[in-house]
Amino acid sequence: MTESQVQESLEKIQLSQAELVPIFEDRPAQMGDTAQLDFEGFVDGEPLEGAKAERYKLELGSGQFIEGFEEGLVGMRPGSTTELNLSFPSEYQNSQLAGQPVKFKVSLLGLEKKLLPAIDDELAKKEGAFENLQDLKEHIRKQLVEEENQNQMSEMRNKILKALVEENPVEVPRSLHQRQKELIVEDVRKRMSQQGLSELDFEEYKKKWSEDFDQSATFIVQSSFLVDALADKLSLRPTHDELHEKISEIARQTGLSESLLSDYYHKPENESRLSFQLMEEKVVACLVEKANIVEVQKPPELS
Repeated sequence: MTESQVQESLEKIQLSQAELVPIFEDRPAQMGDTAQLDFEGFVDGEPLEGAKAERYKLELGSGQFIEGFEEGLVGMRPGSTTELNLSFPSEYQNSQLAGQPVKFKVSLLGLEKKLLPAIDDELAKKEGAFENLQDLKEHIRKQLVEEENQNQMSEMRNKILKALVEENPVEVPRSLHQRQKELIVEDVRKRMSQQGLSELDFEEYKKKWSEDFDQSATFIVQSSFLVDALADKLSLRPTHDELHEKISEIARQTGLSESLLSDYYHKPENESRLSFQLMEEKVVACLVEKANIVEVQKPPELS
């Protein structure tokens, strides 16, 4: 954790509290402005489904649109129109459009800019239950240290489970593999939908990464079998008190009500997932403790 990371976090908070204000001065659009647009896309002269919007707000330079779109708006003045002749990227997620030329007709309705608040006590108070900027900085430092620890533990977990599976191959029942793959695919579908991607985009992605889904499903089932067996052998199944403490920990990390989380994890399927998560953490921690640590001697310097 460094102070530059703390400053970076503060600047993200500052940006999140920024206010969009109209640009009244007579000037053309530039990178960093938020442009309000009417636009429509055409392929082979025909309107492209899903490529039309009115009064759409786009921050120029954000990279939300295909290459050339945002750049093509720089220099436009509110009230003007333009046509942009572009091409979809060759690796575009929709393979039917990948590499295809597209024309956008665009009208610029207006421009706005971000008004950033000062990084001070007032910003800290608006961000949460902080008395001043110093309190917010201390909170950020603790968060950064915790994130770093979690990342290290996650990396260690992945290495240990991978080694465990490689050294103790387990045959995976077809039905369990298929069920796990379905869970992975459904999770991907939900995340892509939340990002505004279409069902066609999802089907293309699923086809492209099907082999990876297979490998992930196999690994998850194999590692789950081994973790379960080790938990029995090492007496590491979580107790009721440990589950309660885990819920309290999640409440502290997320800021959610502990009673609300308790109700959520009272449901059998949710309690089962939490119990396995905690059991896996205990097994991995035990394996880390028992692992042989080999110190590598520094080679002598050449004269």
